[in-house]
Amino acid sequence: MSLILVLLTAAHVTDHLDGHHFLFIPGEDRIIHVEGGFAQLGRAAERDEKASSLDVAYYHLERSFVKRLSNCYHPIAKSGIGMLDQTLNGDLYSLAGYPTATSIVESDSCAAEFFAMTGAVPHDRFYRKLGYRRDMHVLTQFNIRRNVLLRGAAKSTPNPCGMSGGAIFSWPLTRC
Repeated sequence: MSLILVLLTAAHVTDHLDGHHFLFIPGEDRIIHVEGGFAQLGRAAERDEKASSLDVAYYHLERSFVKRLSNCYHPIAKSGIGMLDQTLNGDLYSLAGYPTATSIVESDSCAAEFFAMTGAVPHDRFYRKLGYRRDMHVLTQFNIRRNVLLRGAAKSTPNPCGMSGGAIFSWPLTRC
């Protein structure tokens, strides 16, 4: 049985991709646009980020494309991918990716630093105040002044708004 490789992303990230606009990810030595069969769940017109749970898109990747990816990419087994039915107070989540706050855009290039931050799910009142639902959204509280970096000197974590190119990892307390 051959291994099927897919790249998962949020459907709202791909809403405006039309053959002239592409999704880019790190390749071996440069940024490359994603190639492969594409599908998404939920139509853009029906999707409201606060009310819809359908916000998933994926690319079916050919092996020839996978070989051109940065060595930072590591496949996750299907059994390791999933969504919890509902976040619980105190569950831990790690957010990883490239925040726009660290981006440097020039006429012929762009760059951003990779960051990961971990935080706990807040109390119900935060969900109510912000108009989000525990069964659809992951909210975390974390201290931006306390961040552990894999390389280099310690520094404050940037604002995670606009974080892309990464993932959300759950660390349920029942498994810790």
